[in-house]
Amino acid sequence: MPADLHDKIEHFVIHLVAFLFAFSTISAAFLAYGVYQNNTVSNLKPASAVYAAYQIWQQTDWNGSTSSETSSVPWGTIGGWDKYYSGSGVTTNSSGFTLSGGGNIVSSVFDTGEKRTNNFAADNSSGLTLSAKGADSAAAVKNSVTWVTSNFCTLAAYRYVQYKIENTSGGSATINYVYMGVFPYSIYGTVRDSATGNPLSGVSINYGSGSTTTALLRDRNLVVKSALAAGPVPGSGYYSFTIDFVSSKQVTITASKTGYNSQTKTINLPSDACSSTDTNVDFSLTKASSSSGGTTTGNTSTTSSTSIGLTEFQQIDLPAAFTAAGSTTTDLSKVADPKKIENFTLDIPGKNKIVFKDALDLSAKSTADALKELDKYIKIDGTGVIELDSKKLPALNKKATLTMSELKYTFTPTILVDGKTGSTGVVSNIKYGGGTLTFDVSHFTRYEAAAKFELLAPVSTSVSSPNTIIKARISDLEASINGTFNDITLAKITPDPKTGEFTLQKLVFKEGENTLKLSGQSKLGKVAPLTVTFFYGTENVVTKTSNNENQALIVVLVVALAFATLLGYLIYRRKKPHLKTIFGGDQKKVQEKTEIK
Repeated sequence: MPADLHDKIEHFVIHLVAFLFAFSTISAAFLAYGVYQNNTVSNLKPASAVYAAYQIWQQTDWNGSTSSETSSVPWGTIGGWDKYYSGSGVTTNSSGFTLSGGGNIVSSVFDTGEKRTNNFAADNSSGLTLSAKGADSAAAVKNSVTWVTSNFCTLAAYRYVQYKIENTSGGSATINYVYMGVFPYSIYGTVRDSATGNPLSGVSINYGSGSTTTALLRDRNLVVKSALAAGPVPGSGYYSFTIDFVSSKQVTITASKTGYNSQTKTINLPSDACSSTDTNVDFSLTKASSSSGGTTTGNTSTTSSTSIGLTEFQQIDLPAAFTAAGSTTTDLSKVADPKKIENFTLDIPGKNKIVFKDALDLSAKSTADALKELDKYIKIDGTGVIELDSKKLPALNKKATLTMSELKYTFTPTILVDGKTGSTGVVSNIKYGGGTLTFDVSHFTRYEAAAKFELLAPVSTSVSSPNTIIKARISDLEASINGTFNDITLAKITPDPKTGEFTLQKLVFKEGENTLKLSGQSKLGKVAPLTVTFFYGTENVVTKTSNNENQALIVVLVVALAFATLLGYLIYRRKKPHLKTIFGGDQKKVQEKTEIK
């Protein structure tokens, strides 16, 4: 082989191996990044699981009447379809029905509550024809609508629906169940910084029936696809969620992140889910402007430059409510230094008490004037409520221990801060027993004891059965309870009069996220609502995907190592001329060696 041709071939082979090594190394990096995100971002779910989710009605009870009236069934209920108005060649029992040749069964008209895109299916389709029809009124369904053979989008966004099963096979077929499923609608997008255009991770996305958070990577499968296609890997700021498709429904989405102004967008779902299954909604957040100067808030306060003397302070009379018999309110006449009062206490016996943990400076004239009308600025005479106007009395906006008495909750109530839950960082050291609640606060506002819900079962929010039973309790035995599951109103909930416990059954868990919301009314005060999101079926998909990625990463790493070894070997040979015979080498030298032998 000519030397110049040999060099060209050798050069080409080295460059080819170098390219393959570089490509496999980049692919391994992409895969490693994906595996890293799988292990560090716990709330991610593969997008492939999104479209597997749908909510269903399932009819399993066939011992109903033959009435043609509309049967209103709560969405998501298993069973309950116990009415049908005609049938021939039908034999029913508790677990299903048998259709002989030529037989048929027609269901009642069902009110789904909202216009939905639906699909019907049965467990035995051999020799059977499943049809459905729908309209915007029960009368229209029964009188003026034709049957449509079931397919992917059987009925596009109807509220009133009906199905029919016919057996034309000549034999017989047994049906155990029929279900009607509503398709999911996916909403996704990216949240970016409006100034830089950079995607933002950790952004809260709230959409009414639930919430999610933007992360570094949402769809792990895209990592592998992008690596193989040498395309870009999805960056941070991506989010996605699904909702049950309901026609003409508005969905309001709010993106919020600390340090940024929140942004809200409202979208309208299309007329049906047959032509559109998802919508892209992006956000662009602007940074919140930080104020300079002005009045400071919180524990920092500005006191009046005018102060009063000790004698004048000792002569202040507090309102009678604070000095009633049995009260432990601090006696101002015995204060030695109004600029440093330790353990200042305000107490209304049998109601509430405040003991300040910090030494207080109450010497300002404005503070002294407010103390004379203290009942205007501090409300502690009601049961389970303590409120202090810290703007009028900034000197009292300090750390304190609060005590609420004569409460009637069966277990520790929730403490609302300005009427809202989420008191972490404000309220601590909570203790409850014998109707007395004590807790520490970091500053002053309105604190209120409220009945609360407590989830007893399941012990984990990851459930393995679509028929999981939920058990909970409420701390007010006489409270009335309302609830929704995946935005479907639950039947009346009555807690046990002795324990406050209650059970939620016959819930249908869809694949992915399932949201339970509980609220209530109590004569004792407010009831703190409870929202719990359960995950069904998603973890198995995540585990499988993660294992596949790990295996792919190992394979790509081995290939990259092989190319690296080969590349090193070729370069080594190129630097050792006497070893070039593998490519043809110096044929003259080879011939000389042969002749000598």
